[in-house]
Amino acid sequence: MIAGRKLVAWPLIVALASCADVKPPNAFEQAFDDDTTSWQEIQTQLPAAPQASSLVGFAVSGGTQYRFAIDATSLTIGSDGVFRYVLVATSPQGVRNVSYEGIRCQTRERKTYAIGRSDGAWVRARNAAWSPVEDVSTNRQHAALMKEYFCPDAYPARDVAEVLGRMRVRTEPTNTT
Repeated sequence: MIAGRKLVAWPLIVALASCADVKPPNAFEQAFDDDTTSWQEIQTQLPAAPQASSLVGFAVSGGTQYRFAIDATSLTIGSDGVFRYVLVATSPQGVRNVSYEGIRCQTRERKTYAIGRSDGAWVRARNAAWSPVEDVSTNRQHAALMKEYFCPDAYPARDVAEVLGRMRVRTEPTNTT
């Protein structure tokens, strides 16, 4: 009879011993390994129309005749890690294209939120989806902003002043490919 009890108790002892070795993950391990944590984009308000006095130009590449600038008063870094800004692209003939956009360094993506009208009003972008930033010489404004000003060396700028400081110092692009 005693031998029968030992056989029944043995699996129970092994099961309890294996449970004793399992430790709940600490907060770091859980956050590090948790694939269910998802990024959440914050809501954004459309900025005022850009004023010529607040435009800060930046170099893009020798492959474009357009001049590019951002409205310094519109530049923000959201709690979601997105750099949001008003972009002004001016053609050689003086035609201005204005857009309110965002760049996310972590995923190397961009998004257009709205397009500026000539009367200063905004029209929401039809396809306001995130898309990869492409680095092509003739249409390089987003790559220049991302690589040279917002997230150089793949690290996001600490604050708006750091970005604007870089923009005011550089007159030529460092990467034209």
